[in-house]
Amino acid sequence: MWLEPLREVRTVWQPIYELHTGAVWGYEALARGPAGSPWENPAELLDLAKFQRSEGELEEAMRRSALRGAVRDLPDGATLFVNVDPRCVGVPANPAGEPWPVERTILEISERSPLFDQPEALQAQIAAWRAQGYRVALDDYGAGYAGAAALLAVRPDVIKLDIRLVSGVDKDAWQQAVILAIVSVANSLDIAVIAEGIETAAEREQLMELGVTLGQGFLLGRPASEPAPGDLLEASSAAEVRDILAAAMPASGAAYAVDTSRRIVHWNRQAALLSGRLPDDVAGKTCWLSGLDHRDAFGSRLCFYACPLVNAMQTGEPRTAIVSMNTASGERRWIVTRVEAVRDRNGRVVGAVERFAPSRSPQTLAEAELGQTGS
Repeated sequence: MWLEPLREVRTVWQPIYELHTGAVWGYEALARGPAGSPWENPAELLDLAKFQRSEGELEEAMRRSALRGAVRDLPDGATLFVNVDPRCVGVPANPAGEPWPVERTILEISERSPLFDQPEALQAQIAAWRAQGYRVALDDYGAGYAGAAALLAVRPDVIKLDIRLVSGVDKDAWQQAVILAIVSVANSLDIAVIAEGIETAAEREQLMELGVTLGQGFLLGRPASEPAPGDLLEASSAAEVRDILAAAMPASGAAYAVDTSRRIVHWNRQAALLSGRLPDDVAGKTCWLSGLDHRDAFGSRLCFYACPLVNAMQTGEPRTAIVSMNTASGERRWIVTRVEAVRDRNGRVVGAVERFAPSRSPQTLAEAELGQTGS
């Protein structure tokens, strides 16, 4: 009787979205016990398995349900996220051998996992999964105390920011600074970052300002027995994005192109002459780490609160502004910028191009205008 709930595991789906375009990037498979029973709550289900010492049986049932449900429910091209307990070394990643592509399956390991106390065993299990072609996500990042140690142990393809880092991020400068640091490290290591637990539009906007491009949470979509409909994000490869952004670069004038994470992909000769920064100095860096340091007329840094690049990618509309830029020599130079979003063949935003040219400061322009008005 007590084992029945473990054999009646079902799967519900929570969508993961590309924040700039609203396209579905993937679905997380979440386990539930029998509907209407106390074990419908996943925490109660896990407690029952521990009480019965049947963690391995429950783990296999959850993985079996997730893979079987993916074949039945998910659209072609979707990415599947499956929560796994790496302690259950005897449970195959796909117990029933369901025909779901390995390359579109990401196995999630929580930073709370006790196996982080045994890094060698954890790394051996991860190596076995990778040998089969699976990718790995580090879930609940920021919830535990492993931090950098967890990152080094797992070396994940994806980081999922814990809800405690995300909740209220629009109101907390400390949370913003921590997320910005995580995004910076992730960008340098080519790790995708997903924010979990987004519940307000203000949180979503702030996360995009900080360079987070993927998210899930009640604001975007609740767990449901049927996967949320929507345009599926057919992610362009890095090479395709480079080519698309290269084609969008102007034939003349200072300009650079960034992807949706604001990593600088192209930097032309005129931009190097105006800024003193060579392409090798900035290529692959996020714009806020490239040293440009755009500021408004009041001296406020624009990178995380009013970035023209972010605004153009969010709205799809061109953005023009007069800002100051930090040159390689340390001089602050006023420039006029025009930013335009860049789309792929499916109409999805894959980045932006910013053109810039020398300009008088806003104060000088205002004084000139006042002088003309008073004459």
